[in-house]
Amino acid sequence: MSFIFILFVIALLTALMALIWPLVGRSDVESTQASPALAVYRAQLAELDRDAATGAIPKTEAAAARHEIERRILTENSQGQIGADRSGKGPTWVAAAVILPVILLTFTTYLFSGRPDLESRPMAQIEMPTLDDLSPSDRQRLGELQTAADAGGAEAWTNLARFYLENGLVAPAKDALFIARDLAPDDASIAGLYGEVLFFLSQGFVTQDALDAFRSTIALDPTNTRGRFYLAAARQQAGYPEDALDMWATLLASLDPADPWTDKTVERIEAVALSLGADPVTYIPSEVAIARGGALGQSAISQMSPEDRQATIHQMVDRLAARLEENPDDLAGWMQLARSRMELGEHGLAARAFARADGLARQTSIPFLMSWAAAIIQAAQGPADLPDQLATILDRVLAQDPDHTDALWYAGIMAARQVDGQTALAHWRRLLELLPQDSEIRPMVAQAIAAIGGTP
Repeated sequence: MSFIFILFVIALLTALMALIWPLVGRSDVESTQASPALAVYRAQLAELDRDAATGAIPKTEAAAARHEIERRILTENSQGQIGADRSGKGPTWVAAAVILPVILLTFTTYLFSGRPDLESRPMAQIEMPTLDDLSPSDRQRLGELQTAADAGGAEAWTNLARFYLENGLVAPAKDALFIARDLAPDDASIAGLYGEVLFFLSQGFVTQDALDAFRSTIALDPTNTRGRFYLAAARQQAGYPEDALDMWATLLASLDPADPWTDKTVERIEAVALSLGADPVTYIPSEVAIARGGALGQSAISQMSPEDRQATIHQMVDRLAARLEENPDDLAGWMQLARSRMELGEHGLAARAFARADGLARQTSIPFLMSWAAAIIQAAQGPADLPDQLATILDRVLAQDPDHTDALWYAGIMAARQVDGQTALAHWRRLLELLPQDSEIRPMVAQAIAAIGGTP
């Protein structure tokens, strides 16, 4: 433990004793005066009304601020009433007797499990986006959403909140959702989104307010994904990681692999399971683990029989193909499908996937074109079965690299098949110039040249 940390502990205990001692020695005093905080809150309300009337504060922020101030007034009134009922009676040393053990227990727990050695990250050093960072088009969009929200309606306020979230403006999103919840208290999606915003604002901690929001979400809609995800996180936070893993596993089993929440849930399961020394695959479906790849995918594959492994991979690839038919503009998806088909030996289907990817790509590389050509060649029964499309692909390769040996060989085959002997000879003779003298395929190239009446 560092010397600085020890000094900090001594200073902390000294300050705590200074705070507790007056409680022990103070005489009972009956407090009958009105809370000065109420006057401050009422003044804040008056100032808020003036700013809203002059347009100094947007209507959204004014409404949210008014809600918060009114809530604090109610809380202050409630606390004042409780204090009046107590009439200042009761020994104040009892308060000290209750507070001191709690402080000591907290300090002791941190002493043995805390990490004072970790580098702190002051909030002032964390750059958060502001409204000033919005582009002109986003400002215009914000104005439109604000106008719609001012007209009333929970949906309009929720749309405004989503806009704020998309631009990293979490605090304004919370204010907008606060109003949306007031307008639609029975909407599970709004309650869940509000809880998630509170989670973000608390730096990844499920506060009591967030927990209440997620519980309301599930009470309104037991199938709500967001609510189920964060209730599991709250269970982990409360010290029950095994329960959280079971809850996330149940959630994951109900999600489509393409659902954005699938990745989030898998990440949580991996982290928590590994921290407990458990195998994450115990809680993750095999096909999801395999699709994720890496150590997780390898672990899932190693636990499957060859038959189950092949069947699972086929199911995943077929599911990807079906998804691409619904979303045909997904270039990365077509590339993945093409590679997967090649690995499965489905060369004809791979060639089709390469063709779909080629139609979407702005620019195609030589490796892409040669992989496409390989799929066509391996799908063919022999040279006579090669489609004219292959010649076009090879010409594109040679346009980028005139000395690409594989492309020269197959381009010569395609030219000979099309009875274009001169082009075939030109390709193969160039290939011979490029091949080392001890190359094993030189005799094959020379034989091909001789077969069409040429000389090497």
